[in-house]
Amino acid sequence: MIGAAFVAVLVLFGSVAGFLIWRSKSANAELTGQLGTVKKQLETDKATASANASMSAATINDKFGKAVVYIEVAWRLINTQNQARVFHQYMPNDRAALTRFLRVNYGTGPIDASGAPTLPVYVQVGDTYEPLLTYTQRGELTQPVGGRHTGTGFIVTNDGFILTNRHVAATWKTSYQFAPDTPKGIVLTQSGIHNQLVAPPRDWVPANTRQEGRQLQGDFKGVNDTLDITLPRKENRIAAQLKQVSDRHDVAMVKIDVPGQVTKVELFDNYNELKKGEMVTILGYPAASPRVYGVIQSQDVFNRTAQLKIIPDPTVTATNIGNIIRDEDDPAKRDKTVSVMGDVIQLATGSTGGGNSGGPVFDDRGRVIGIFFAGDQQNAITYAVPIRYGKEFLAGE
Repeated sequence: MIGAAFVAVLVLFGSVAGFLIWRSKSANAELTGQLGTVKKQLETDKATASANASMSAATINDKFGKAVVYIEVAWRLINTQNQARVFHQYMPNDRAALTRFLRVNYGTGPIDASGAPTLPVYVQVGDTYEPLLTYTQRGELTQPVGGRHTGTGFIVTNDGFILTNRHVAATWKTSYQFAPDTPKGIVLTQSGIHNQLVAPPRDWVPANTRQEGRQLQGDFKGVNDTLDITLPRKENRIAAQLKQVSDRHDVAMVKIDVPGQVTKVELFDNYNELKKGEMVTILGYPAASPRVYGVIQSQDVFNRTAQLKIIPDPTVTATNIGNIIRDEDDPAKRDKTVSVMGDVIQLATGSTGGGNSGGPVFDDRGRVIGIFFAGDQQNAITYAVPIRYGKEFLAGE
């Protein structure tokens, strides 16, 4: 009897011990699971806090500066039918001959001609005037329609798609910039010639020219003879291709082909929620910023010529949003709001300028919310296109 009781006690003790061990393991497992959940939540909260944390301009430059590229462009206007290059017609500045011609043929008085050896010729088109175009080059009596300039862009995909301004990458689709020393010129009309010299027009868009005539039949378009991209702090130029051009906004997309992946920015459309006073950071290559040149000593036995190249390094501008200007055409509203500049983000800046066009405008969390495109340097006000009009080029956006 004593032996049976002892065995029973052992069995009971074993059962209790087993239960206690199982309960301990279960509690440990539950505690481990709870600790894992808490750890994951802490990591999620940390990541969320990090994503929502404000970045300094220096941090944004460190993180995304490699995605901001330097653009060099050389372009010309051609006719789509015959591929001929288009020139602006000039005429000799012979005041006596011109005065006599006007008096005999049109009965008008003399023109107060400038001291320039040649005068540009314009033609009346509707209520404005355009450069008189020709396909024949005649030395000083013609000037090619085209130009050279630099700008900024930023990489938006790891395989090399880049956003910039339309006036940077497809310049023939924007108001033409005549040379600063272009003299006043002659305007031809259906009834003769104006007897007053005029300054170059400010609103002529080469691709939209409205001149008529047998010689000018066909459409006009521009071609980029040079569209080169240089990555920050690099010397090698990469040829790019123009891929898309917006018909409504100052936005264009170009593409470079490079092996591997390149640094890209994050795009964020917050135009509807954007508020005045919010801090932003602009990266780009203003022409006024001092250049850094690299002396490239060739090691090619077949070409020993040294080269001098700009080594681009983006300028960082920390500023704030001065105003948000919108076009509104909401059918639910009685009145339509019209902006003379379209939808733009107005910035208050002091270190941007020509050459900065096409640069990214970052919010305080390092996301691109706009594309820098224009400015009034005299009043230290500049403007950006909302990034939503760049995102339109990306599939799935």
